[in-house]
Amino acid sequence: MIKYFSHSSRRIILFNTFTMLIFYVVFNVFFLFLLNRHLEKEIDNGLIHEIDHFHIALGVDNDSIYFINQEELQERGLREITEKPYFLRILNKSGHVLFQSPNIKYLSDIPIHLPINIDTLTFVNHSVEHYSLRTCYAPIKKDNKVYGYIQLSTLKSAGKKVFTDILFFDILTFPLVLLVILGISFMNAHQYLAPIRKIIQITRHITATDLSKRIDYEADPSDEIGQLRDTLNHLFDRLENQIKQIAQFTDNAAHQLLSPLTVMKTELELLTRREHTNPDCVNSFNVLIQQTDRMIRIINTLLIISRNDNIQSVPLSIISLKKVVQFIKNHYTQRVTFKIHRGNFFLKGNPEYFLMALQNLIDNALKYSDENSEVIVKIFKANSALKIQVIDQGIGIPDDEKERIFERFYRSDKANHQKGFGLGLSLVQSVVKQMDGTIQVRDNQPRGAIFELSFPLLKLE
Repeated sequence: MIKYFSHSSRRIILFNTFTMLIFYVVFNVFFLFLLNRHLEKEIDNGLIHEIDHFHIALGVDNDSIYFINQEELQERGLREITEKPYFLRILNKSGHVLFQSPNIKYLSDIPIHLPINIDTLTFVNHSVEHYSLRTCYAPIKKDNKVYGYIQLSTLKSAGKKVFTDILFFDILTFPLVLLVILGISFMNAHQYLAPIRKIIQITRHITATDLSKRIDYEADPSDEIGQLRDTLNHLFDRLENQIKQIAQFTDNAAHQLLSPLTVMKTELELLTRREHTNPDCVNSFNVLIQQTDRMIRIINTLLIISRNDNIQSVPLSIISLKKVVQFIKNHYTQRVTFKIHRGNFFLKGNPEYFLMALQNLIDNALKYSDENSEVIVKIFKANSALKIQVIDQGIGIPDDEKERIFERFYRSDKANHQKGFGLGLSLVQSVVKQMDGTIQVRDNQPRGAIFELSFPLLKLE
């Protein structure tokens, strides 16, 4: 649900909804305007038709206006308020009423807006009491001279009712229209962003350990989506080549350094076995051996990490957990407590790498804990899996860094005061992945962290 209402989705939905609502409102306003004009035109045509009859029925003599045909005044629409009544007034040039139809008594407040210097038809809208009127003024002329005016009004009720009904219908259906517009906007946003989501999904599977994959989304190369696909694929090509070059350099450099360091360690161990009159020499040799050991472990770590891109090439064998644990127990005689389930368990992996991974976890736990605190190593069986937990009471790991601590060369802000290169946990993750296992980290209570490794147990026939 979250991905469908991301920031980009909301922007597209709001933009489409706003645009379509503006179009809907403008369309309805324009439609109602045209409808009103059409209704008024129909009314105007009716008024013009009646005025033509009155022009025939009226005459002018000595500047006086009189009715030639009185039958025009007998129509029911001039005497009562019918469905389509007409309210007639005959005005002189000054606007005084010379004659008015009998039904004017029902609407006596019809105003008089006498045209000034106008000898053509003029139309005006009035509101009298609760009625809406459309009024036409027509000049009464003889020999191109204006002697008076005909004021003819009629109700706009029929047209107004149509106009009001449509407006009411628009208001009543607006929530439904809004829902439809939102639905269309949502589908448009989903359709617009679907290719980008697909590319993101494919890209997430392309990691630093599997840069051989490429985005194969079908799109026109000239299209923006096609250009994005090609640009990312070219980027992955360059990254893959650079990472291969770096891994090859690291592997070669590590091999070249490992041989002389191993020789140095052997020679130093021989020197420590000899008798020395100066005890400081023995201490110095031991320090050199420890530092040489540390350099060898760092180089071995770089070798494992550099081979991580081709993990299948590393030879695997059967690991006896009992032997590995015994070696670790002999190595860590202080501050480390072991709680191990009885029995011997077997795993499939590289024994040397597996040992280095456990040592890295224990070393980290000791490094980032107080000198007086205890590190607990638990090994137990859970269903068909073997669980190894390394529990410390140290500085802990913030939630926002729990995913990043396994990145190469990443170091937490809390760990900056400790020596290290940020390779230990990356090595652990590589070894665990090679053994088809998983690694998780969570908080220890009240303080510290728990690293849990889970491996499939190997059943020996």
